Amino acid sequence: MDNICARDIMHRDVVIIREDAPLHECAHLLCERRITGMPVVNAHGMLIGIVSQTDLIQHQDRLLEVANGDFSSVCVRDIMTRHVACADENASIGSLLDLMMDRKIHRIIITSGSSITGIVSTMDIMALMVRAARTGECARHNYSNLYSNRHERLF
Repeated sequence: MDNICARDIMHRDVVIIREDAPLHECAHLLCERRITGMPVVNAHGMLIGIVSQTDLIQHQDRLLEVANGDFSSVCVRDIMTRHVACADENASIGSLLDLMMDRKIHRIIITSGSSITGIVSTMDIMALMVRAARTGECARHNYSNLYSNRHERLF
């Protein structure tokens, strides 16, 4: 997988949420889009954090406030993780894995300059590994067609 980079496996249609969005909107987006996390931007579109299902669970008391009808008191900025792991589109899979392991995270925001261009999760990398093992591409060092259909079922 040496010659595969973030650009080759990243999700390009990244769901983004603003920091001032109410928490119930965040939970709704995660469930509706069947994702586990998303970048958080400020009013100027600058990346300032990331919010995940883990953040929601860790702040279940805040989520209960929302469930009880108090929508105004809690927003995404109150629960988001502020230290975002980012990588360039040209980052190698190895460097993405190292970053994930070092920071104990499951997703990395992919950027080009200051723009968010994609997101790579541990599941994306695992899917790549499964395809490589299944097709024997690891042994042949030919990865060009491994990830042509991102949403293909693994099993």
